[in-house]
Amino acid sequence: MSEASATPQAASAPQAGERRRIDRRKHPRYPVAGGGAEIRQQGVDSRIWARLTDISLGGCYLEIMSPLPVLTYVNLGLILEEQHLNAKGQVVVSHPNFGMGVQFIDMSAADRKMLESWLAGLAPKVVPPLGRRDGENPVRILDKDSAALLVQAITEFFFNRPVMSREEFQQLVEARHKASNTEAKAEAPKPA
Repeated sequence: MSEASATPQAASAPQAGERRRIDRRKHPRYPVAGGGAEIRQQGVDSRIWARLTDISLGGCYLEIMSPLPVLTYVNLGLILEEQHLNAKGQVVVSHPNFGMGVQFIDMSAADRKMLESWLAGLAPKVVPPLGRRDGENPVRILDKDSAALLVQAITEFFFNRPVMSREEFQQLVEARHKASNTEAKAEAPKPA
């Protein structure tokens, strides 16, 4: 069967040996630890429980052994760090014995605000690139000799220790930068 004639469900299910998967999500998703969900299928009185494993502004993934079929409408009660939010959703992907992806289709403004708060807490913190503070790269400021001495200091560090932390690297760069400034001042001609 060609890819063009494959059903949408088959195209979205993970396949063994698949090297690359096209991600069609509109919003970044974040892993969740310790989250849960109460699921009520619309029109059914019973409820089922699942583990919330990741979430985004557009939906979530729920780990459950017997997921509901694709296109099923559900009412969700999501729980994260003792906070609750309610949403209406639709199952968009179902993996038997594993879980299901639910797309949010409706939630109150207060629940939307709660979701945004959760996502802000789950989003990875942006860290400036190594060696930079306030947009400045101190390595670029070093002259050729000072840069060579910095490389030598880093090499010596790794002869003694297998791993260098970000802070240790920054300390080496700053120490070399200070030494370079001190040497430049010492070499400067003195006014007569």
